[in-house]
Amino acid sequence: MPQIERLGVIAGSGDLPLELAEAATRQGIDVHVFVLRDQGDPAAYEGRFPTVTIRIGGAAEAMALVRAQGIRDIVFAGGVRRPSLKELMPDATATKILGRGLFRQGDDGLLRTVIRHLEEREDFRVHSIGAFLTEQKPSEGRLGSIDPPGHAQADIQRGIAILDALAPQDVGQAVVIQDGLVLGIEAIEGTEALLARCATLRRDGPAATLVKLSKPMQTDRADLPAIGPDTIEQAKAAGLAGIAVEADRSLIISRDETIRRADEAGLFLIAIRRDDSE
Repeated sequence: MPQIERLGVIAGSGDLPLELAEAATRQGIDVHVFVLRDQGDPAAYEGRFPTVTIRIGGAAEAMALVRAQGIRDIVFAGGVRRPSLKELMPDATATKILGRGLFRQGDDGLLRTVIRHLEEREDFRVHSIGAFLTEQKPSEGRLGSIDPPGHAQADIQRGIAILDALAPQDVGQAVVIQDGLVLGIEAIEGTEALLARCATLRRDGPAATLVKLSKPMQTDRADLPAIGPDTIEQAKAAGLAGIAVEADRSLIISRDETIRRADEAGLFLIAIRRDDSE
């Protein structure tokens, strides 16, 4: 990674952008936060970081605001609800970047399009979230004090196979499996809504498992799978046995707190590799 003196954090929803901004600051980087309107919360950053609100569809104005701060290095962090075309109101630059394929691409395809334009046409450098949050990227193995039960091991393998099969379609990052049955697959609704839906679908017998992985060809510069304390509470409410994430290609937000809550809830938390399924 090149030397970075000043970093622009393009912030969506959730705690991840703030955690990233704090981590980059500890690394001696001057951080400016650009909050996506109707996605992130500017109040979370004001008074702590220089903060500007930008509109997703206002690409020309947003890039001008970033450049005005002398920023070349940027990172995307946080959840983004995909807007409708009416909500987006793209300016000429946004239309040029996205083209006609905006609503025919999955999230990863869309992000790749945006990143390619920013780097090749606008001379920005887009960095991986994981470059700043190395401690939040889990190594392979059990993360809490609870081992996955035997039935969960089989469900994890089933989840890996399903997500790998769906990956070429750029659909989602998570699946909930109960005793080999697919209770739900994440699509545009996100993990929270997936777990809420699966809470109503669970059956008698061994508890289900959430498997959340990156897509094999997914860019790590905008959308690494992430879980945090809220995910643990949602998994507990859904009656799950535990959660499996991908080692080195996922993020645990508020890592210590997330692991503590998993232990208290009696949920296993494990980081796996796809090679484990072979």
